[in-house]
Amino acid sequence: MQSILPFSINEHYELYEFQLDPYEDLGRLDKYKYVGSEYQKILDYPVEEIILGYNLDFLRVAEATLDTQEINAATGNRILMKIILFDEGYGEFI
Repeated sequence: MQSILPFSINEHYELYEFQLDPYEDLGRLDKYKYVGSEYQKILDYPVEEIILGYNLDFLRVAEATLDTQEINAATGNRILMKIILFDEGYGEFI
């Protein structure tokens, strides 16, 4: 099955090294915010944020938050969609 996200599990850190800012470290995973300009939209929704989690320089988790550009009528808040791609052994670190 092809991923909706433009990243693949086991991709090497060096592929995006200059497009990443440190985000947080969760022990087994080093997380980075993708700051490149290549992925402005996913599924025709504007990208709010992309977080990539690496272990030993290999991608284990990719998390994209998309802006649906819709408003929740009850709360007035924006509705965001989150898409997560993860290596089965690292799901608990999302």
